[in-house]
Amino acid sequence: MKNNRIFPLMAACTVLFFMTIGCNTPKSDTANKAGAKPDMGAIKAEIQAKETAFAAAQNADDVDGVVAFYADDAVSMGEGKPAGKGKEAIKKEVLASIANRVKGTVITFDVEDVYGSEDQVTEVGKTTIKDATGNVTYTGKYMAVWEKRKGEYVCIRDISNSDAPQPAAAAKSIHVFDMPNGVTEAQFAADIKDVNAAIASIGYPNAGYTFYKTSDNSVKNNRYYFEGVWPAGDGYKKIHEHPAFLEASEKVGLSYAKIKAVEMYRKLEKVN
Repeated sequence: MKNNRIFPLMAACTVLFFMTIGCNTPKSDTANKAGAKPDMGAIKAEIQAKETAFAAAQNADDVDGVVAFYADDAVSMGEGKPAGKGKEAIKKEVLASIANRVKGTVITFDVEDVYGSEDQVTEVGKTTIKDATGNVTYTGKYMAVWEKRKGEYVCIRDISNSDAPQPAAAAKSIHVFDMPNGVTEAQFAADIKDVNAAIASIGYPNAGYTFYKTSDNSVKNNRYYFEGVWPAGDGYKKIHEHPAFLEASEKVGLSYAKIKAVEMYRKLEKVN
């Protein structure tokens, strides 16, 4: 199931949404008949129906609906974060993913292969996220282990990651400023969050902005600072020209225009 790939921070669950999977001793209440071969085609169709319903719950921001697909002892392994162990931990990840979701995006899961037994099935699949205009902003892959309990398949393990390569090196931008009239800390922090969600949806959950305020009360000027971290190569250009980033930037344009008028800005490259 891939809560970690819900509109990734990128992962993804990001991303990250993301292998060798260690499973608990099966708790299935179904036993295969001796010598009987499971109908994997029928099982694949059943798992796809689960994935379709799972995606619908994510797209509807239905937290409980998403978590319902997991077993109580499930483990979900997202990209760039510790494993979520148990429903409560997974629910926290789902809440965080939904909070960072770019509005209007739609996620789908396509089952590419299943194997195993009727009691326990390993699924291999593909994740796709599209923006409100139908453009693909993210692709990834995942594996999930389903176990039949009380006649229904529930997810006991999943892992996923993005198809986008992680940056081998990074460039940075820095912005130092005094908060201008008409812009508040809370407003700008929310703006940064929206832009970062858009960047993660493009496939770069480790890129984006971090907002700081000095903790030294003796400092009277330039008390605010935010930095941008960008992938090396053409990643910077890809992000800044992407429709999702441009849309998010446009929404925060007025507040940033006021900051831009008073900030000190530098684009940096790593020296060593």
